[in-house]
Amino acid sequence: MSELVVNGVTVVFEGVSRLVWQRAALDRWTLVGVWPSRERRRTLRAAMDSGEQALVVLSGDRAASTLFSEELPESFAQGLPEECLTLRPDLQAGMIDIEVPPLDWLPEEHRTRGLRFADWARHQVATLPALVLPHLLVEDQPRRGPRFAFPTRPVTRAHVGLLEPLVRRVFPEDRPSP
Repeated sequence: MSELVVNGVTVVFEGVSRLVWQRAALDRWTLVGVWPSRERRRTLRAAMDSGEQALVVLSGDRAASTLFSEELPESFAQGLPEECLTLRPDLQAGMIDIEVPPLDWLPEEHRTRGLRFADWARHQVATLPALVLPHLLVEDQPRRGPRFAFPTRPVTRAHVGLLEPLVRRVFPEDRPSP
């Protein structure tokens, strides 16, 4: 799950959740893509440039994974946006380290702001006592375009139900009341 729409606001989960998997057999999965597709990337960039609201939940960790070679089909790289992944194969071990560059799908202005916010948030997590940190640090500005949130604790599928009140709080104006 990489993207949801909640109350008209696109919510994106950055990180390894951007990897798209498909079951290849009962006991095996293969990596088939990276969110967003080229078309969705173009649509999102245009939306962000025009000031559409979005909430981007950043990854607390480096977005990386190690795969077995058979989990990555030879045709995988075809059709992917340029430089959307960093692949480091270890042929002897039959493994591939894969890293998803953060926020590479955003227009550069928003990407830079998001990376700066992530650095600030990591510093807060590293220097403040855990008991004084909220579960989610949310960027104060701007009111239009994407806003960024940084989890200080793990975010799981169980938290999806909490997105509606979060979106209403982060984007209070122009939101219909329930």
